Amino acid sequence: MATSTAVSASCANAGGGKQDVVLRQEHKAGEKLFVDWAGTTMPIHDPRGGPLQQAHLFVAVMGASSYTYTEATADEQLASWIGAHVRASSSIRACQSW
Repeated sequence: MATSTAVSASCANAGGGKQDVVLRQEHKAGEKLFVDWAGTTMPIHDPRGGPLQQAHLFVAVMGASSYTYTEATADEQLASWIGAHVRASSSIRACQSW
């Protein structure tokens, strides 16, 4: 069995240097919807001088088309998660009817 160093050296020599690693995934149209919170929040400034609030970004992306739905929510609680899913589904269905 080869050591990891030997395998790394062998791979580097075989390709003539560094190679990008790419894992392509095939998705059938309408089969998968990838969802998550975007991670970083963004500030919401009240034009009337109210307190600064943070918006949490919900993102949903269709696997095959990469159609993207985004929504800013007040928090990442279950009610916001479910509501964003419902609105994303409605938006995607509306686009499919074109």
